[in-house]
Amino acid sequence: MAVPIRGDYRKKPNKYGRIEAISPYFEKGYFFVSIKEKDNPHVGRFISQFTTIEKGSRAPDDAPDATEGAIFLLNEETSGHNDTIIIPNKKSHSKYRY
Repeated sequence: MAVPIRGDYRKKPNKYGRIEAISPYFEKGYFFVSIKEKDNPHVGRFISQFTTIEKGSRAPDDAPDATEGAIFLLNEETSGHNDTIIIPNKKSHSKYRY
């Protein structure tokens, strides 16, 4: 599935609350970064933004905000469909974690 690049004009709640709401995707292992990308500076910045975000912080939060938007769009696109989405479990993709 392709995620279209477009402006996010939805009426949104607080940014921190939206980002916090996607934490279960990470905690349950539904979202991971390939070990092959561990030295990529962009991936490093991406991970850093997720690990340093705090309510009221002025730290960069573009990566978590964009990820929340992408997850929102994917959920919108797949809701109401009879498509089956297979989400890997943690053990099956342990080689992609670091």
